[in-house]
Amino acid sequence: MKHCQRKTGKSLILLPLLSCLLILLAACADKSELRQQERDRYRALEDKLISAQEAQESRRRSEMRVAQRLQQLDRERAEAARARLQARNDARSASTDAADERPDADKLSTSSTRRPIVTQLIVAESDTQEGSPLWSVTNFPNPVDGSALCSVVSRPVTVMNGTLETQVTLIISDSAVILRTDATFDDAAPETGFRVDAGFPVAFDHFLNELTAVVDDSYPRLIEAIENGSTLTVSFAYDPQLSTAETHVMEFSLDSMAALLDQLPDCQTQRSEATISNGGDSSGS
Repeated sequence: MKHCQRKTGKSLILLPLLSCLLILLAACADKSELRQQERDRYRALEDKLISAQEAQESRRRSEMRVAQRLQQLDRERAEAARARLQARNDARSASTDAADERPDADKLSTSSTRRPIVTQLIVAESDTQEGSPLWSVTNFPNPVDGSALCSVVSRPVTVMNGTLETQVTLIISDSAVILRTDATFDDAAPETGFRVDAGFPVAFDHFLNELTAVVDDSYPRLIEAIENGSTLTVSFAYDPQLSTAETHVMEFSLDSMAALLDQLPDCQTQRSEATISNGGDSSGS
């Protein structure tokens, strides 16, 4: 009888211990599952960060290539200018010598040899003879959907692609910087994009179509440089490239740009009010 009572007492003592052990085992299992979930989440975050760093590094390498190319273009442009000046001086000297030897000017035939250049530089003048400003705030047709887009728009600038005359316009809105032309861009040319003064270049983010190059992802960095800069340089190439130049480089003065950009909010407000007014007139009629 006493033996049975001792056995029952031991069983009663072991039951709580077994219950505690089961609870501890269950808690350990839950913690193991939570740790696995945390590891998976951190692994996903790590993969995302690595992808972002790789994309940033790729963009940085691309911009460095553009910077190096633009520096090379600056050197080549200076060399080409010196060569043209030397050629003009040589031609003038040869013409003077020939005139001394042969007074008959009608029989004088001179020619200057031009060296091939790899860059065509176009400087957009601030004012034309008619007094037309280089920049103006206007509602420009949005290249995406054709709707009115409040922008600071440059006067169309003529760029010669060989013997073909093309027109290039620069559009700066509150969300993108757009280069628009009436000829086909070479979207595979690597040395293309914008640069303000001697700052770091900003490559085109993408081509909306064959006539439109866009910077929108890098817009904040580019617009900050434009607001504080004095000269905006843009380089691009055509397909086919018919001139002896490998790329075209255009320079725009930014003298009045900050004040014009300040007018964009008013332009947008006026456009919104005009849209509401037109809607009201249409509904009233």
